[in-house]
Amino acid sequence: MNHLYFGDCLDVLKELKTQYPQPFIDLIYIDPPFNSKRNYNVLFESMDMKDANAQKQAFADTWSNYNYVDTLNEIADIDKELYTILNTFHNLKSISDSAVAYLTTMAIRIWYMHKLLKDTGSFYLHCDSTMSHYLKLICDMIFGEKNHQNEISWKRTSAHSDAKKYSRVTDKILFY
Repeated sequence: MNHLYFGDCLDVLKELKTQYPQPFIDLIYIDPPFNSKRNYNVLFESMDMKDANAQKQAFADTWSNYNYVDTLNEIADIDKELYTILNTFHNLKSISDSAVAYLTTMAIRIWYMHKLLKDTGSFYLHCDSTMSHYLKLICDMIFGEKNHQNEISWKRTSAHSDAKKYSRVTDKILFY
């Protein structure tokens, strides 16, 4: 295969599913945005540009303005159980719309990744404690609870202090 794709992985995953109807991937590791509610930028470093110090927004890790209902309806067409849990999250008042938007965005991508992953393949999802419990539930539904191998704790090099709560010093890596 040996290709590098630039753009939204969902478009690429759908195209690969069309091109390769049989699973062919041995290993998937994803380190997606964590719903950090921050914007991330890329610095321009080209000397040809007049304003080389300018920044371009790479992606917004804020999901409050994302209309996820179309994606939720797409999931309804491909996986009824996954749709049911996401729609339940959607209907709960205790889970924010931005969290449901994030989970819906992740769920459809993980679903397509699973369809492309060989039965003997491995899937790793790097996330933090804000979404790990929800993402594990989604992954259990997609991969099967019995296929959950481990939850790996990734210790950060330093704590990120917050005066109102204990510091988050670990991330989670879900392994299926």
